[in-house]
Amino acid sequence: MREKYFRFTIQSGSAKVYNCHKVTQAVDRASSKESPPKHLFSCIGLNKAVIIKVVDPSQAREKAPPGRVLARAIKTKVHFSYDDEDITKGGAAIQFDHPDRDQALIELAGLNKQAQPEVFKRDMGILEAMAKLPSLDPFLLKDRLSAHVNEVDPGYFAIAPAEWDRIAKSIRAKIRPMVLMAASGGGDVEAKVQVLLDKLWDSTGLEEFAPFFKAMNLPVDKTAEIMQAWKGITFYELEYGALTPKVQEFGRWLKDGSNPVDTIHRTDRATIDKLRESIRKKTKQNLAEIAQTLSEYQDSYDELFVRRKGAQKFGAFLGNASRHFNNLGATLNEVSHAILVWNEMSSRHKNRQMKGAALIEMFEVLDDIYGPRPE
Repeated sequence: MREKYFRFTIQSGSAKVYNCHKVTQAVDRASSKESPPKHLFSCIGLNKAVIIKVVDPSQAREKAPPGRVLARAIKTKVHFSYDDEDITKGGAAIQFDHPDRDQALIELAGLNKQAQPEVFKRDMGILEAMAKLPSLDPFLLKDRLSAHVNEVDPGYFAIAPAEWDRIAKSIRAKIRPMVLMAASGGGDVEAKVQVLLDKLWDSTGLEEFAPFFKAMNLPVDKTAEIMQAWKGITFYELEYGALTPKVQEFGRWLKDGSNPVDTIHRTDRATIDKLRESIRKKTKQNLAEIAQTLSEYQDSYDELFVRRKGAQKFGAFLGNASRHFNNLGATLNEVSHAILVWNEMSSRHKNRQMKGAALIEMFEVLDDIYGPRPE
């Protein structure tokens, strides 16, 4: 990420960023002596952090060999701002998998394993859960940090109950056919389905699903990991559907509305044309990758649960579920982030008609969001 565009990442509101600092300020303002703040982290310094997902730019997007899925390298940075009043002015950051991470967190946040072992254990558990996610969507955060939901202010999990219920209902409906297979036989099947659905959702008591996973040649000891990834893939499927109209609007603007409204030098026009084409290609590539993965998901799912032709395809897909979840998060997040930034920057101008200088700045930001591609 180029430092020149750091503020656009922080302010975009995309799932690339979890602005704990901003939430903490709001929580503190709403607190009182009678109702003290319930911070996310026990370490005060960490509550001023901004968690950022960054796709490793050194990793080429190579095509995987047949039968394999290569996971994109997504890094997690913990950023601490120099200025509490304006966090866009820069700061210091530590990459979560850096070997000097613990020392850096002592220096930047005051998180000290020796001095406060219980605080360290709890807060590192939260950071590790965040680091395992490919994006920081409110639904995924609340789901993965469910053990801490009742301990902290609900403002840290910025998702309305109705939205949570809508997403959860859709995911549970997708998982239900597998649960029905596991629950077949016996008395009250529907009651058993609800119990097993809850177990799958919470990743508890998963031994009852061992025969199903063995039948698909999946490692039983990876059941929780696979189910969490399956839930995540289904979440991204929903997000992709919701994003599609915005992508279409962005595409129409790129094609018909992204020419400068002023007279500019031919070199600037060439720059605009080159950047526009780069953004168009990268957006198209990301959408193609997302569509292909989701198509494989749906086809393998239907092969087992609709056409009843066997579990081989679905088992193969679930065997790579963690990588699919990772890649969908990275790829979808880039498109979503780009569209959020486009909407914010272009909407400052009447009918999104922009002058050359503003177009160049915005196109450079959008191109930077997608990162480099192999030639």
